[in-house]
Amino acid sequence: MKQNQEKKSLEFIIDQIPGRSHGFECLGLHGSDKAYFVSRLYNKLKRPVFVIVPSSGERERFIEDLDFFSRSRETDSRKQKAHPAICFPGYNILPFKFLSYHNKTAAKRIRTLYRIAAGEIPQIVIATADVLLQKLIPRQELCEYAELIMAGEDIHRDILIKKLVSGGYVRSVIVEEPGDFCVRGGILDIFTPLYPDPLRIELFGDTVDSLRFFSAATQRTTQHIQEAVILPARETILKMESMNQVITRLRELAYDIDLPESKVRDIEDRIRNKGAFPGIESLISMIYPKLDTFFDYVPDNALFVLAEPAELDAAAEHAQKQIQNNYMTARNEGRVCVEPDSLYLKWSEAKTILAQKKPLALKTLSVLSPSEASIRHPVSNIQFPVADNTYLSMELRKTREKEAPLLPLANWIQTKKQSGITTVLVCGSPSQGKRLKSFLDPYNIRLSLAEGFPEIRRGVGIAYICSGKVSSGFVWPAESVAVITENEIFGPKRIRKKAPRQKIQTELLDYEDLKKGELIVHTEHGIGRYDGLVKLALNGNTNDFLLIVYKDNDRLYLPVDRMTMAQKYMGVDGIEPVLDKMGGKSWEKVKSRVKKSVEKMAGDLLHLYAARKVKSGHAHGVPDDSFRDFEAGFPYEETPDQLRAI
Repeated sequence: MKQNQEKKSLEFIIDQIPGRSHGFECLGLHGSDKAYFVSRLYNKLKRPVFVIVPSSGERERFIEDLDFFSRSRETDSRKQKAHPAICFPGYNILPFKFLSYHNKTAAKRIRTLYRIAAGEIPQIVIATADVLLQKLIPRQELCEYAELIMAGEDIHRDILIKKLVSGGYVRSVIVEEPGDFCVRGGILDIFTPLYPDPLRIELFGDTVDSLRFFSAATQRTTQHIQEAVILPARETILKMESMNQVITRLRELAYDIDLPESKVRDIEDRIRNKGAFPGIESLISMIYPKLDTFFDYVPDNALFVLAEPAELDAAAEHAQKQIQNNYMTARNEGRVCVEPDSLYLKWSEAKTILAQKKPLALKTLSVLSPSEASIRHPVSNIQFPVADNTYLSMELRKTREKEAPLLPLANWIQTKKQSGITTVLVCGSPSQGKRLKSFLDPYNIRLSLAEGFPEIRRGVGIAYICSGKVSSGFVWPAESVAVITENEIFGPKRIRKKAPRQKIQTELLDYEDLKKGELIVHTEHGIGRYDGLVKLALNGNTNDFLLIVYKDNDRLYLPVDRMTMAQKYMGVDGIEPVLDKMGGKSWEKVKSRVKKSVEKMAGDLLHLYAARKVKSGHAHGVPDDSFRDFEAGFPYEETPDQLRAI
């Protein structure tokens, strides 16, 4: 019996990993215990761990759980231990759409790839299944582009500027987001993807006089440094010497798919004039005839962890269908596009590579997907006796209205203590933790405060209270630890969402959903009609713009990064509004009327509050335990205004 228990322990798994001849299937993990498992693996092995999850939502939950189990929480946020987990995101646009994507997404991808390739420190990398399919800039190209700049060394400013342009950087008046650079005499500002803040290089002649980071928001210095690494802003590096080869490949592609030369000429002009431009990633195989895959970046000693393989199969196969459908749409519309096989791996190919890595598969149940059943690789099955807190939550729900509402929780803690199992009660904030502690005092439950989960002592029967956020709790007897969340104790709080002040953030953020002819309201120019997405070249830079047509055919080109200035028109059905004229007085009159109405409303509120102020009130006693019990059972999460009032 003891031998069987040892084989179910994490220590046994960890000891087997270095010399394993095949993968492991770890069964019985179903919530945050997966992140706990990965955290223990990483802390023991100190080697790169790559976690593959089915969806972006699961990725964010996994990172949040991993953050709780890995990071100590000290009062000074600057002293927080470095978190080992990094995310490798996918693009937030559909394949073959040939649209710009967010610079921050590009920066995060480049930063993650470089950190993996450089092998600075072991990392936990979290990615989704569909991200594994996309082929990437060759690792050698990325590493060769990376340039170390050191204080006191000589550099050629103009050569560095040309290199930035070839790497997809955009010259701007002021550096605000990753991929921007600015030149002012002997000062060169660069927002390189490797760092959270932009870099300022001050030159004295050709010598680097100083290096420092500065805030993109305030433009003030945040830190002086001695060296920094410049990375490309995008995954496409268009070198001057290879530009003609790229254009030749584009022409051959157009000939092979029977496209007229005019379809390619625009792309040729943009390549010659700009180098790398937004959306060029759709043609990355024209720049690099042989692309690398995500696996080419992964070090040999890396460990792969697959969360729910059956769900990974479903997510990857859905992505493959979407890729193929978008490719056929692009071909039918006569757009320049390369074959999907040149940009993406097939999921069957990715699975074959994964099997060679001898992965750990985390499964809730021992269920095989159709693809797993057809191609079965040797694995060892290990069942972990991990339980969730569903039954305890149900018992707490039954006693919520009774005299001792937390008695099931108190009994649960006492039972675990007698078994030598450490219990951890997770609350959203220190104040919530203090409140829960006071609730358990009448039950003779004493809770110790832990600043972070790594500080707890497992196997000693102590009950801890810890601030943080974790998706769910669990009981893991072999690990001598039990975790329960505030939501599992009191029930999930329903968050009441306030209507956003600017509906544009939900209406227009995905501009692909806009249709030609729809009405748009601009904060400065009023009601206009959306007439499509266009690309314009300004100051040598090509970007995406929303075209809005006003009265008398006046046209406004609104950059997509300024979409917060507009929103979809919401009016009465059946009534068509009159378009405003740019620079006209009609929209100003509307805004003036609204302003007067708001001022009148504010005046009425002032009178109301003044009248309330002079009225006599009623004094109430200090909140007692009964009131706090009632307060804890409140089914909604308090809004910031309610918390201030309380």
